[in-house]
Amino acid sequence: MLLIPVLLVTFSLCYGNSLNSEPLQSPDQVLASNIKQWIGPNELEIIKPNITSQKGGIEIRINVIVDLVLGLLQKIIVKSGFDPLKLEDEVIKLQPTGTVTLTDGWLYNISTINRYDDVVIRVSAAEKKVSLSLPISFDSIGFTYIYDTKYLLLNIKGGVEGKISDIRIDMVFSFDTCNSTFAVDKFSLQDTGDFTIEFTGNELTDWLVNAMSNAIAAVVQPIIINVIETFVKTAADSIVEIINNFIHSI
Repeated sequence: MLLIPVLLVTFSLCYGNSLNSEPLQSPDQVLASNIKQWIGPNELEIIKPNITSQKGGIEIRINVIVDLVLGLLQKIIVKSGFDPLKLEDEVIKLQPTGTVTLTDGWLYNISTINRYDDVVIRVSAAEKKVSLSLPISFDSIGFTYIYDTKYLLLNIKGGVEGKISDIRIDMVFSFDTCNSTFAVDKFSLQDTGDFTIEFTGNELTDWLVNAMSNAIAAVVQPIIINVIETFVKTAADSIVEIINNFIHSI
């Protein structure tokens, strides 16, 4: 049965050789350079207990396979220079008059990518389509900046550290058996996570801490979420392109 191996190739990229290679510049290059082989008959044995029959089709849970590949992907992310990841400088306004300039920003722990629920392949005979749901999460994304705050007559410099916990993204891939095409059917941010922030280097008054915290959170959290979404979406689009090229080469 070709359909299951075709879908499983998405989650069986062989990254081993790349751990000794030079860092690459983009997620699609990382993925494209590391597809070596898809899972074989022996590996398929481990998913047999996770196959259930449904009316009009079947469901297959492939958590074991995905956990293995995500573990390898975590190493690739670090090796390829995406963890940590440089952030652009930001200038944030403080009300009624003032600014917080953020420089030397870094984003950490993109490599904590994992799944937060079952990864399920659904085969529908009626729709002639196979779908794969992939619930992705990031345990704790951290960031650091150097801040320079100018507010009224004050000019304060120090460090800022923060994190966003439990970012969740749902993706659904599909394989259309009529035109033999793999696609991303759904890409949805389910939870932007819990945002925390801490200032270092100076003792700040409560009112200034609150003003800076609110202003930074309003700007930095959407920036980090966008970086994560772009990273995952780029990787997903690259996987789709790789799989389609693989399918059409058969």
